[in-house]
Amino acid sequence: ARLKAEEERKSLGQKRQDTALLETYSNENEIDLKRDRDLQVIDLQIEQLTGALKNTTQRYNEAKSRADAMEKSKQPVAAAVNEEVARLGTEKQRFEQSIAAKNKEKDELRARYAEYRKRFAELKAQQVTASSKK
Repeated sequence: ARLKAEEERKSLGQKRQDTALLETYSNENEIDLKRDRDLQVIDLQIEQLTGALKNTTQRYNEAKSRADAMEKSKQPVAAAVNEEVARLGTEKQRFEQSIAAKNKEKDELRARYAEYRKRFAELKAQQVTASSKK
């Protein structure tokens, strides 16, 4: 009984998704347009993160150069310089991880819209078949 209830719940959820899909889009091109708009948003975010990463990398390299110069001249490296190198290194790593996460999000988005497109085509084909049988 529990298995049957679970199957009914899944079936009801799928019906709801199918209805939403058919009511939201009138053709497959609309699905592609929505996907492209969503990808543009993520691309813009990646572009902003890449700019911030570039800036942070530059500041990190400058701080690291100062620390290396102090070490080379046998001077003790100031705690503030070491802290700055560590902070910027962490910040740089955070931006790199964010960019990787956004790229993964793009891949997942493409896959999700490919599934929408495939399901939409199946549903439209079922509608055509049902119409031709009448």
